[in-house]
Amino acid sequence: MNHAAASEYDTDLLIWIHQQVELLRAKKFDQLDIENLIDEVESIGIQFKIEFSDHLEMVMKYLLKCEYQAAHPPQKWKSLLWDHRCQMSDILEDMPSLENSFDEYCTEAYSYAVEQVTLEAKVARSKLPSANPYSKQQLFDLDYLPESRRLQ
Repeated sequence: MNHAAASEYDTDLLIWIHQQVELLRAKKFDQLDIENLIDEVESIGIQFKIEFSDHLEMVMKYLLKCEYQAAHPPQKWKSLLWDHRCQMSDILEDMPSLENSFDEYCTEAYSYAVEQVTLEAKVARSKLPSANPYSKQQLFDLDYLPESRRLQ
């Protein structure tokens, strides 16, 4: 392991990344900071999973708001939904294996979305479905908006 690279890892991650890339390009594998490189590569996969889950959660949140929030027209959320849906699709295109855990992601994301809607939109938890009511197709459909069930 290159001790200078390891200390650079602790002081300036961007410089460390550039150094590691240059070492890889030069095929100087014996000079790589292997332990930190492994950690960083592993964290990339974790970050994509988190990012995908976050976008899924936001889609569910906005769909619930369209459907249940009394004070806002559903069209208000359309552009935000579009953006998060495109981001989810892009991530799945690059990492199709995330689909293997899609139901798991939905369960967790829906739980967080319900929490946000109850806090932000002041909708009673008892008025919201206990489980994700949206199909995978609805979650990704750029034009899908649920019918309003506004609770006034």
